[in-house]
Amino acid sequence: MKKTLAAAFVLASVLTAASARADVGQWSAELRPGYSALVGSSFTKDLLKDSFNVTAAADYQLDEMASAGLELGYDVGHKFEGTIFGQSFTSDINVPVYWLTPFVRFQTKMTTAGHAWTPYVTVGLGWYHSAKESGTATSGGASGPATVDGEDYWGLSVGPGFLVPINDRLSAGAELRFHDAFRNQRPPAELLTPSVNLSYRF
Repeated sequence: MKKTLAAAFVLASVLTAASARADVGQWSAELRPGYSALVGSSFTKDLLKDSFNVTAAADYQLDEMASAGLELGYDVGHKFEGTIFGQSFTSDINVPVYWLTPFVRFQTKMTTAGHAWTPYVTVGLGWYHSAKESGTATSGGASGPATVDGEDYWGLSVGPGFLVPINDRLSAGAELRFHDAFRNQRPPAELLTPSVNLSYRF
């Protein structure tokens, strides 16, 4: 019985390793719909609201535990609304945010209670852009024109995630990413983006 269990364990290990090696040199495409929450700077959070987010990415499997890729992120629009100098205001302005970020990902294939899954950690560094938007702001019953200036800046992102295989090519999971944007003229735009991850391996 012990020999049978040992043999089964060795066979499972060999098959897992073979499966991991089979992924090396392959491309994957991801679509990650989610939510982008402003965190960190109270100044930024007082002026802008959270936004829906969608990110598309492609990555190349370098070896059994690492891949590299490129992602394009889009925050649909952070509403310009909140409190400034103790006075609340609202507006019809929504500020979209874009980013283009090369990334590296470290992952390992695991089996828990008979179910295969792949936990991972992603680190990215790239270009971020908040768009210039104009509209009308209202405060204390008075309205007037308002503009939110745009800006380009560098940013770092890092966070964990996991994928569960649905079939040989399609996987689904979730991800949590923290973005820290190095802005020159304003407080940092720190974002926390939880998302669903849909991945297709070519």
